[in-house]
Amino acid sequence: MSVSALDWPQWRGPERDGISKETGLLKSWPQGGPKMLWQAPLEQGYSSMIVVGKRLYTQYQKAEKQYVAEFDVATGKELWKFETGGKVHTSPDWPGPRSTPLCSDGKLYVLDALGNMYCFDAKTKEKIWQVNILESFGAKNLTWNIAMSPLLDGEILIVNPCISDSNSFVGLDKKTGKPVWQAVDPATKKGLGDAAGYSSPVVATLAGVRQYVFFAGSGPLGVSTKDGALLWRVPWKTEYDLNAATPIINGDKVFITSGYNHGCALLQIKPGNPQTVEKVWESKVMRSQVSTPILHQGYLYGYDEEGALNEFVCVNMNTGKKMWGDEGFGKGTLAMADGLLYVVGEKGNLALVRPSTEKCDRISEFKTPLTKICWIMPVIANGRLYVRDEALMLCYDISGK
Repeated sequence: MSVSALDWPQWRGPERDGISKETGLLKSWPQGGPKMLWQAPLEQGYSSMIVVGKRLYTQYQKAEKQYVAEFDVATGKELWKFETGGKVHTSPDWPGPRSTPLCSDGKLYVLDALGNMYCFDAKTKEKIWQVNILESFGAKNLTWNIAMSPLLDGEILIVNPCISDSNSFVGLDKKTGKPVWQAVDPATKKGLGDAAGYSSPVVATLAGVRQYVFFAGSGPLGVSTKDGALLWRVPWKTEYDLNAATPIINGDKVFITSGYNHGCALLQIKPGNPQTVEKVWESKVMRSQVSTPILHQGYLYGYDEEGALNEFVCVNMNTGKKMWGDEGFGKGTLAMADGLLYVVGEKGNLALVRPSTEKCDRISEFKTPLTKICWIMPVIANGRLYVRDEALMLCYDISGK
């Protein structure tokens, strides 16, 4: 099972930036929305979806068990499921797995909320290996359990085993699941012990140094992909250590955002001195508790999720200036394709929005059948739009054909 350029094979899409490579999609929708191709019942969980060819994968929790499942993209029929672990014991309001699967070179990688990680042959469904990243690295789970989605970099799967004294950032051999890489403090030669922050890592070249960027519970940090050496770290204390948004990279700059009235900041990794970080600006214009914004032509589109206001906002990335705010979506989520934003509201409204620095330029908007809380990132692949909540998954035809 090979991955094409129009697939969505991992968390936040092909480049892990929330943007599909598709073109030729609908530029507006009918009053009731684009044609719905199917809807499929789902169970509890906040795992987003991946699409590779004719198959879709996601995770959910049913009764006392967590599952990864495969669906036919043509019909929405569930073709296969595998029990990954037991029930996620947390607040009854936030049940189920959070991590998004990953598919590459015919292999499916899955991490559930309790640390159980698997590699399957995507075609035959043979289980190739299995590890528990909490048990393997002597770590404890987070208050709201594992939420990070693994990052595949060449032959290494990068994971963040929650709360550990010295194994917070590790790499597994994608063929065996065995540890092959570890982030270390060059001063002490010991592994890093930063607790996870519910965010997913990215890989980037900053100030000429290739590195993994994590948003840990203590704040953002960069570590060398070569030897795991800590390059830089910025303290960023958020209530409950909840830093869930994926870091956004632009050149040598890193954008971070957190909820609980903390805010956001733009960090500059100094050229020629990759251990030096300058805070370009910091403000409360975007306090994103659960979703990750989209960067488009120098502007960030995302959610300021604080109190009753909960605005969808546009922010100038370079200056931190808020261009506008719109209260119509609550704590939602979004993706982008063919130059337009696909904005999902917390209560199931779905809008096609034209990027603008003047206003929230809604082209089309309608109410989907989703009735549960909508915090799960939408997916755009092969002319189709997929959205889900804790009970239902929908597929829409957005192809311009």
